Amino acid sequence: MSDGITEARRGTYWKSNKYEQLNKENNMKQLWYFSAPWCQPCQTFGPIMDQVAEKGIHVHKVNVDYEPNASTTYGVKSVPTIILVENGKEKARFVGARPLNEVLNFYNQ
Repeated sequence: MSDGITEARRGTYWKSNKYEQLNKENNMKQLWYFSAPWCQPCQTFGPIMDQVAEKGIHVHKVNVDYEPNASTTYGVKSVPTIILVENGKEKARFVGARPLNEVLNFYNQ
């Protein structure tokens, strides 16, 4: 587990402070999950995002306390926030915890 990267079955679940590099280098469709350890909805939503990653969807987990530049860059003001990024650009976002099927529908839009 070097560089804070962990594999989650078929998908990748990144916990990385290299968000700019990852965003520029990856033209794939991906979800950016902004959260914080003190956030109760994030604690509930975290296992759902683990399930999303296990389904083969690329998920970048961003801790807003440790990566404030990423939060500023993406204009994240509340957590949890999920941003759908495709070809390095934001396509859509939502704020708040959602059930697994809603996250999957959001990704497949």
